[in-house]
Amino acid sequence: MNEKNRKSEIIITADCHINVGTIAMIVMGIAGVIISIVWAQNAFENGVSDNGTYFWWIYDMDFNSFYLGEFFNEYYGFLCLASIGGLILGIFLMCMFNRNSITISDQKVYGCTSFGKETSILIDQVVAVKLISFDGICVSTTSGKALFWNINEREMVVQKLMELLQKRQEEKNDICSSLSSADEIKRYKELLDAGIITQEEFDKKKNQLLNL
Repeated sequence: MNEKNRKSEIIITADCHINVGTIAMIVMGIAGVIISIVWAQNAFENGVSDNGTYFWWIYDMDFNSFYLGEFFNEYYGFLCLASIGGLILGIFLMCMFNRNSITISDQKVYGCTSFGKETSILIDQVVAVKLISFDGICVSTTSGKALFWNINEREMVVQKLMELLQKRQEEKNDICSSLSSADEIKRYKELLDAGIITQEEFDKKKNQLLNL
């Protein structure tokens, strides 16, 4: 059966796992924003800053005006900005990692990479595979790279893919060796037909090339 028409055999499939780091960033970001608001609320109600300076004008202001007006004069403003930055980064990384998956078959590597982008790579196009940070797998091809993040059992996935690549390479080497042996036998047959070597010499060389 033609290999292109042969049904693909799945070797291993792996989905992504929950990234504790991104969840921690989101939780800490939300907590930081809440703390900064509570911190500012306390300063507003007491009319005093951390360094002991009293806001003599505080009774003529509402909390929103106070919070925005004193945003960069007190530490809660910087805490708020840092928390919002962490929250945005955590959400970004979660969206980037959350839908990743990878499947290895005897014909191709396919699945979802960053932000759920579907990817399909023929095995013959894969030139290298390695483990990367964030529990990821990097599959290098003849035209670029495919990055799969937060993959469960990624060591097993990489091992199976490397075994498949090695098997494919051995098959190619066997084909090349067979073609080379056939060419050599053809060349010696021409020498036999030309009377340059004897039948015994030809048979001996043929058996050597065929490992008989």
